[in-house]
Amino acid sequence: MKNILGKMQKYYVKGGWHGIISFILESMRQRIQNRVVLFCTELAGSNVPQANLPVDIRVERIESIAAIDSVDTKLLFERLGEKVVQRQFVKRFSKGAKLWLIKSQSDILGFSWTIRGVTKDFYYLPLSEWDVFHFDLLMFPEFRGGGIIAAATNAMLQRLAEEGVMRVYGAIKLWNEASLRFVTKTPMRAFGVARKINIFGYEILHFDDLSKYYKVNNLDSIKPH
Repeated sequence: MKNILGKMQKYYVKGGWHGIISFILESMRQRIQNRVVLFCTELAGSNVPQANLPVDIRVERIESIAAIDSVDTKLLFERLGEKVVQRQFVKRFSKGAKLWLIKSQSDILGFSWTIRGVTKDFYYLPLSEWDVFHFDLLMFPEFRGGGIIAAATNAMLQRLAEEGVMRVYGAIKLWNEASLRFVTKTPMRAFGVARKINIFGYEILHFDDLSKYYKVNNLDSIKPH
Protein backbone atom coordinates (compact mmCIF):
# COMPACT_ATOMS: atom_id res chain seq x y z
CA MET A 1 0.00 0.00 0.00
CA LYS A 2 2.84 2.41 0.85
CA ASN A 3 4.41 1.73 -2.54
CA ILE A 4 1.15 2.56 -4.33
CA LEU A 5 0.63 5.78 -2.36
CA GLY A 6 4.25 6.73 -2.97
CA LYS A 7 3.88 6.28 -6.73
CA MET A 8 0.64 8.27 -6.76
CA GLN A 9 2.33 11.10 -4.88
CA LYS A 10 5.18 11.22 -7.42
CA TYR A 11 2.70 11.41 -10.31
CA TYR A 12 0.75 14.15 -8.49
CA VAL A 13 3.89 16.20 -7.86
CA LYS A 14 4.83 15.96 -11.53
CA GLY A 15 1.42 16.68 -13.05
CA GLY A 16 -1.25 17.37 -10.45
CA TRP A 17 -4.55 15.66 -11.16
CA HIS A 18 -3.43 15.01 -14.73
CA GLY A 19 -0.57 13.07 -13.15
CA ILE A 20 -3.03 10.99 -11.13
CA ILE A 21 -4.98 10.21 -14.31
CA SER A 22 -1.73 9.17 -15.98
CA PHE A 23 -0.99 6.89 -13.02
CA ILE A 24 -4.41 5.22 -13.33
CA LEU A 25 -4.04 4.76 -17.11
CA GLU A 26 -0.53 3.34 -16.68
CA SER A 27 -1.80 0.92 -14.02
CA MET A 28 -4.58 -0.23 -16.36
CA ARG A 29 -2.08 -0.69 -19.22
CA GLN A 30 0.16 -2.82 -17.00
CA ARG A 31 -2.80 -4.97 -15.95
CA ILE A 32 -3.62 -5.67 -19.61
CA GLN A 33 0.02 -6.43 -20.45
CA ASN A 34 0.18 -8.81 -17.50
CA ARG A 35 -2.51 -11.06 -18.96
CA VAL A 36 -1.48 -14.10 -20.99
CA VAL A 37 -3.58 -16.50 -23.06
CA LEU A 38 -2.72 -20.10 -22.21
CA PHE A 39 -2.62 -22.77 -24.93
CA CYS A 40 -2.31 -26.54 -25.03
CA THR A 41 -2.32 -29.41 -27.50
CA GLU A 42 -2.28 -33.15 -26.96
CA LEU A 43 0.19 -34.83 -29.28
CA ALA A 44 -1.73 -37.93 -30.24
CA GLY A 45 -3.24 -39.25 -33.46
CA SER A 46 -4.59 -36.61 -35.82
CA ASN A 47 -3.41 -33.84 -33.48
CA VAL A 48 0.19 -34.38 -34.58
CA PRO A 49 0.75 -31.77 -37.29
CA GLN A 50 2.47 -32.00 -40.64
CA ALA A 51 5.37 -29.56 -40.75
CA ASN A 52 5.17 -28.51 -44.43
CA LEU A 53 8.37 -26.50 -44.13
CA PRO A 54 9.79 -24.90 -47.30
CA VAL A 55 12.62 -27.02 -48.68
CA ASP A 56 15.27 -24.46 -47.72
CA ILE A 57 14.06 -24.04 -44.10
CA ARG A 58 14.88 -26.34 -41.19
CA VAL A 59 14.41 -26.41 -37.43
CA GLU A 60 17.31 -27.46 -35.19
CA ARG A 61 17.15 -28.20 -31.47
CA ILE A 62 20.12 -27.04 -29.42
CA GLU A 63 20.66 -28.42 -25.90
CA SER A 64 23.57 -26.31 -24.61
CA ILE A 65 25.38 -23.05 -25.30
CA ALA A 66 28.43 -25.03 -26.41
CA ALA A 67 26.35 -26.85 -29.04
CA ILE A 68 25.62 -23.65 -30.98
CA ASP A 69 28.11 -23.60 -33.83
CA SER A 70 30.36 -20.60 -34.39
CA VAL A 71 28.47 -19.28 -37.43
CA ASP A 72 25.12 -19.34 -35.62
CA THR A 73 26.69 -17.81 -32.52
CA LYS A 74 27.98 -14.90 -34.61
CA LEU A 75 24.54 -14.38 -36.20
CA LEU A 76 22.84 -14.39 -32.79
CA PHE A 77 25.38 -11.92 -31.42
CA GLU A 78 24.70 -9.60 -34.37
CA ARG A 79 20.93 -9.77 -33.98
CA LEU A 80 20.51 -9.87 -30.20
CA GLY A 81 23.78 -8.60 -28.79
CA GLU A 82 26.54 -10.66 -27.23
CA LYS A 83 25.57 -9.81 -23.63
CA VAL A 84 21.95 -10.89 -24.14
CA VAL A 85 22.96 -14.20 -25.69
CA GLN A 86 25.60 -14.96 -23.05
CA ARG A 87 23.39 -13.99 -20.11
CA GLN A 88 19.92 -15.16 -21.17
CA PHE A 89 20.86 -18.24 -23.14
CA VAL A 90 23.27 -19.60 -20.53
CA LYS A 91 20.67 -19.09 -17.80
CA ARG A 92 17.98 -20.91 -19.72
CA PHE A 93 20.19 -23.80 -20.72
CA SER A 94 21.23 -24.18 -17.06
CA LYS A 95 17.56 -24.70 -16.13
CA GLY A 96 17.11 -27.44 -18.71
CA ALA A 97 15.52 -25.41 -21.51
CA LYS A 98 16.12 -26.31 -25.15
CA LEU A 99 16.64 -23.81 -27.95
CA TRP A 100 14.95 -24.34 -31.33
CA LEU A 101 16.61 -22.44 -34.18
CA ILE A 102 14.64 -21.72 -37.34
CA LYS A 103 17.26 -21.61 -40.09
CA SER A 104 17.75 -21.14 -43.80
CA GLN A 105 20.94 -22.13 -45.59
CA SER A 106 22.68 -18.87 -44.66
CA ASP A 107 20.76 -17.21 -41.83
CA ILE A 108 18.80 -17.62 -38.60
CA LEU A 109 15.18 -16.63 -39.19
CA GLY A 110 14.04 -16.94 -35.59
CA PHE A 111 13.98 -19.19 -32.55
CA SER A 112 11.94 -20.39 -29.59
CA TRP A 113 12.43 -22.30 -26.35
CA THR A 114 10.95 -25.35 -24.68
CA ILE A 115 11.33 -26.74 -21.20
CA ARG A 116 10.09 -30.08 -19.93
CA GLY A 117 7.93 -30.64 -16.86
CA VAL A 118 7.63 -27.03 -15.68
CA THR A 119 6.26 -23.68 -16.79
CA LYS A 120 8.52 -20.74 -17.40
CA ASP A 121 6.52 -17.81 -16.05
CA PHE A 122 4.44 -16.75 -13.06
CA TYR A 123 1.45 -19.01 -13.68
CA TYR A 124 1.42 -22.57 -12.39
CA LEU A 125 0.33 -25.50 -14.51
CA PRO A 126 0.56 -29.11 -13.27
CA LEU A 127 2.96 -30.44 -15.89
CA SER A 128 4.27 -34.00 -15.87
CA GLU A 129 7.59 -35.25 -17.19
CA TRP A 130 5.81 -36.01 -20.48
CA ASP A 131 4.63 -32.41 -20.88
CA VAL A 132 6.57 -29.57 -22.48
CA PHE A 133 6.17 -25.82 -22.14
CA HIS A 134 6.88 -23.75 -25.28
CA PHE A 135 7.83 -20.09 -24.80
CA ASP A 136 9.46 -16.93 -26.16
CA LEU A 137 9.00 -17.56 -29.86
CA LEU A 138 10.76 -14.84 -31.86
CA MET A 139 10.79 -14.41 -35.63
CA PHE A 140 13.05 -11.67 -36.91
CA PRO A 141 10.99 -8.97 -38.70
CA GLU A 142 12.30 -9.48 -42.23
CA PHE A 143 11.29 -13.15 -42.14
CA ARG A 144 7.74 -12.75 -40.82
CA GLY A 145 4.82 -13.73 -43.00
CA GLY A 146 4.52 -16.57 -45.45
CA GLY A 147 3.52 -19.09 -42.79
CA ILE A 148 7.10 -19.99 -41.82
CA ILE A 149 6.57 -19.44 -38.11
CA ALA A 150 3.55 -21.78 -38.00
CA ALA A 151 5.32 -24.42 -40.11
CA ALA A 152 8.40 -24.26 -37.87
CA THR A 153 6.23 -24.64 -34.76
CA ASN A 154 4.49 -27.64 -36.31
CA ALA A 155 7.87 -29.17 -37.14
CA MET A 156 8.87 -28.81 -33.49
CA LEU A 157 5.59 -30.38 -32.32
CA GLN A 158 6.06 -33.26 -34.75
CA ARG A 159 9.50 -34.04 -33.36
CA LEU A 160 8.30 -33.83 -29.76
CA ALA A 161 5.46 -36.24 -30.58
CA GLU A 162 7.95 -38.70 -32.07
CA GLU A 163 9.89 -38.55 -28.78
CA GLY A 164 6.83 -39.45 -26.70
CA VAL A 165 5.80 -36.02 -25.43
CA MET A 166 2.09 -36.12 -24.57
CA ARG A 167 1.15 -32.44 -24.27
CA VAL A 168 2.66 -29.09 -25.18
CA TYR A 169 1.61 -25.92 -23.38
CA GLY A 170 2.31 -22.32 -24.32
CA ALA A 171 1.41 -18.74 -23.44
CA ILE A 172 1.02 -15.55 -25.48
CA LYS A 173 0.55 -12.03 -24.15
CA LEU A 174 -3.05 -10.88 -24.53
CA TRP A 175 -1.99 -7.77 -26.47
CA ASN A 176 0.09 -9.74 -29.01
CA GLU A 177 -2.53 -10.09 -31.74
CA ALA A 178 -0.06 -11.22 -34.41
CA SER A 179 1.03 -14.23 -32.35
CA LEU A 180 -2.56 -15.01 -31.40
CA ARG A 181 -3.39 -15.22 -35.11
CA PHE A 182 -0.40 -17.39 -36.01
CA VAL A 183 -1.15 -19.96 -33.33
CA THR A 184 -4.48 -20.81 -35.01
CA LYS A 185 -2.40 -22.43 -37.79
CA THR A 186 -1.06 -24.96 -35.30
CA PRO A 187 -2.85 -27.60 -33.18
CA MET A 188 -2.44 -25.37 -30.08
CA ARG A 189 -5.81 -24.34 -28.61
CA ALA A 190 -6.53 -21.65 -26.02
CA PHE A 191 -8.04 -22.74 -22.71
CA GLY A 192 -7.81 -19.73 -20.41
CA VAL A 193 -6.30 -16.39 -19.45
CA ALA A 194 -3.94 -15.95 -16.52
CA ARG A 195 -2.90 -12.75 -14.79
CA LYS A 196 -0.89 -11.78 -11.77
CA ILE A 197 -2.41 -9.26 -9.35
CA ASN A 198 -0.38 -7.35 -6.76
CA ILE A 199 -2.41 -6.51 -3.66
CA PHE A 200 -0.61 -4.71 -0.84
CA GLY A 201 2.66 -6.25 -1.91
CA TYR A 202 1.30 -9.79 -2.23
CA GLU A 203 1.18 -11.44 -5.65
CA ILE A 204 -2.00 -13.37 -6.43
CA LEU A 205 -2.49 -15.55 -9.50
CA HIS A 206 -5.90 -15.33 -11.12
CA PHE A 207 -7.31 -17.45 -13.95
CA ASP A 208 -10.08 -16.01 -16.14
CA ASP A 209 -12.60 -17.70 -18.39
CA LEU A 210 -11.41 -17.18 -21.95
CA SER A 211 -14.90 -16.50 -23.33
CA LYS A 212 -15.14 -13.05 -21.70
CA TYR A 213 -12.26 -11.85 -23.89
CA TYR A 214 -13.52 -12.94 -27.32
CA LYS A 215 -15.21 -9.68 -28.31
CA VAL A 216 -13.51 -7.23 -25.96
CA ASN A 217 -9.97 -8.19 -26.99
CA ASN A 218 -10.63 -9.36 -30.56
CA LEU A 219 -9.97 -13.01 -29.76
CA ASP A 220 -12.67 -14.49 -32.00
CA SER A 221 -9.91 -16.13 -34.06
CA ILE A 222 -8.94 -18.43 -31.18
CA LYS A 223 -12.50 -19.23 -30.10
CA PRO A 224 -12.99 -23.03 -29.94
CA HIS A 225 -15.05 -24.39 -32.85
